[in-house]
Amino acid sequence: MKKLGRIFADGFYFKNPGLGLFIGLTLSVLATSTLFNAVVIGIITAIALVISEFFISIFRKHLDYFVAALIAGLLAAGTSTVASLLLAAYYPTIGLAGYSDFTNTLLINIIPFTSCSFIYLSKAKHALNMNPGEALVDSIASGLGFIFALALIGVIREILASGELVFTFSNNVQGYVHLWDFCLPIFGQPFGGLLVTALLAGLHQCIDNRLAENRVKVIVKE
Repeated sequence: MKKLGRIFADGFYFKNPGLGLFIGLTLSVLATSTLFNAVVIGIITAIALVISEFFISIFRKHLDYFVAALIAGLLAAGTSTVASLLLAAYYPTIGLAGYSDFTNTLLINIIPFTSCSFIYLSKAKHALNMNPGEALVDSIASGLGFIFALALIGVIREILASGELVFTFSNNVQGYVHLWDFCLPIFGQPFGGLLVTALLAGLHQCIDNRLAENRVKVIVKE
């Protein structure tokens, strides 16, 4: 149980895909212009990650890294395709371009890119050294950690870029939380995504270094 707890902590925080391992950076930059975008893309990526890593761990004794990476890519592509079809059927505001004035074409275009993220290749390698239970915990933790990272980047960017948070519920219903009139449009651009991602990753590294120093002090005292 302690090992699974450590695996979860590593996946969610210490080895967070976006802020700790610096993988999935394309999504961190392009898919976080708004909090809504970030959460949707994060959920799709997390589901694909759980499916691919768990599947690879089951057949790990019969796979090498090349085949595992290929399987991970195929499963991720299939998941993103199914996600696009489901969104088109049940949430056309996102899934169908031109369906309404609120349709987020940027999000529609980004969904296929979730299947190309290096996060699946990296985690496929880890899955080859884990049993299914460990892989399931690791993939869930990494997926939740990635959603958290994208959401954090997204909320900062959207607030700085527009001064509000916008949520689209249907083809004619959209809600928003207005915070202030001051805005910096550059944070809605890719450069803003790269800047916020870099700053948060640096903060994450500083906290990690401080935690490591504290652990060393405790060991020395003992």
